[in-house]
Amino acid sequence: QGPLATALRAVALNVQGRPLEGTDSVPETFSARDFHHMLRWFGPLRGVDTVRAMESMLRKQWFHGRISRSEANRRLTAVLATTGATFLIRLSDSEPGSYAFSCTTRSSQSSKHYLIHHSPELGFSTPSGQAIKSIDEVVFHFCREVDVMIPCPGSEFPALLAQVDELTNRLGDDLAHRYTSFDDGADDLDF
Repeated sequence: QGPLATALRAVALNVQGRPLEGTDSVPETFSARDFHHMLRWFGPLRGVDTVRAMESMLRKQWFHGRISRSEANRRLTAVLATTGATFLIRLSDSEPGSYAFSCTTRSSQSSKHYLIHHSPELGFSTPSGQAIKSIDEVVFHFCREVDVMIPCPGSEFPALLAQVDELTNRLGDDLAHRYTSFDDGADDLDF
């Protein structure tokens, strides 16, 4: 029921194609079906490491979650004039469980989309079949291959996690204050 749980629920909702509008819009629970869909991209859960890997991905400016190909095109072309070349990673609609590397390049005015196959057991693979261990390595591979280095702005996840961090810090400060207040009064107790 903590702040990270809020972030995980938000991811499950995004995987279902539901919009994110900050931590206040994330319900307290989500269905087993929502959780199942989330695991297609992020599972299987293997303890804390899986949750940390998910959180790490959500903090990346380049991860845009489940957006359509046309929405990816819109976001990429919206910044084309200022950046010249940009990219994002999104959850694939055409192959659930896989990802897409979407980009605009210096040499092309149109967006390109590369399917990144994902298997929870085997990791990631490029369209040419090259095996890659992590999503960060996938990003490095494609950025080098298509000569693009600037993440496309517009991901909702870093801002959501910043809200989660702020909430966590406030809860931590509140608990620390309560503990300090309790500890300060301990000398006044008669035994």
